[in-house]
Amino acid sequence: MISRLNVIPAKAKRWLIESLPVCLGASSADDTSRAASLFAMIRSLLAKNFEEIIAVASGPSACNTPRRDNALYFATNDSFKIVSDLPFVYFLTDRYMVRRYLKLGIKASGLKAIVLLAQARNWPRNASIARQINRYKLKYQRIRHEVFAYDLAEKGPAYDNWRLIENTILEDLDRPYKQFNSGFGLIQVAYVVARAMNLPLSIYGLDAGEGGYLHYDGHPCTGKSVVSERTRHKLKDLLDSMYQKGQVHVANFSFFHPSEVRLQPTQMDPSTDHASVRSIMSD
Repeated sequence: MISRLNVIPAKAKRWLIESLPVCLGASSADDTSRAASLFAMIRSLLAKNFEEIIAVASGPSACNTPRRDNALYFATNDSFKIVSDLPFVYFLTDRYMVRRYLKLGIKASGLKAIVLLAQARNWPRNASIARQINRYKLKYQRIRHEVFAYDLAEKGPAYDNWRLIENTILEDLDRPYKQFNSGFGLIQVAYVVARAMNLPLSIYGLDAGEGGYLHYDGHPCTGKSVVSERTRHKLKDLLDSMYQKGQVHVANFSFFHPSEVRLQPTQMDPSTDHASVRSIMSD
């Protein structure tokens, strides 16, 4: 049985806790629904008083990822090995990597939560992995937060989690949530959490072929779509949206399309408008 959270959030962040629906993290929710809720995951992370979020993809620039005691890291696929002993959230959307996780799990002392995301509306093949995740979650419940978001879900935590991600990206960046590889999904989900926690976001390892067609560990990049001109164009559009429209301070230290202003404030202005996120959580 998962122990109930005993969270006393900072006063400046209380809006997030007070806006949680009862079924998604309030005191009367059962432990299983809380572990499956992105809202509740954010709530538990708020109690840790992190000062920034750092997203780490698998490109060569991931080797430059700084080690900071006050940071919450987001990793995907094998990039978790860079931050395995630091506090991190593990994001997975690639079918092979999701299946590997469902079968073997992950061993890392810094792991705080897992986010599994399946987008099948435009990619029907992903419906099969969504069914596998559903079967797994009905059969097993691991100790830490294990969040599942699915765009074709009609109700339940998978629906609520998807709605939070999709609506935040749409309202903040004026574009739908779309991912063409794990890096796309990683920085968007990290953005959503940074937005809710009122923290800046730094990005490493999102290189799209810059610095060599290889991963941070020297292994060659076998997926041609990751470094294609079409993918690079779409990634540039996403990053530009974050730089120009986003409500989160984003500093991209990747080799591909880095942000022009690398020195960012350590925290957003307390007056930042969180109305859109509050409205999603209170619906």
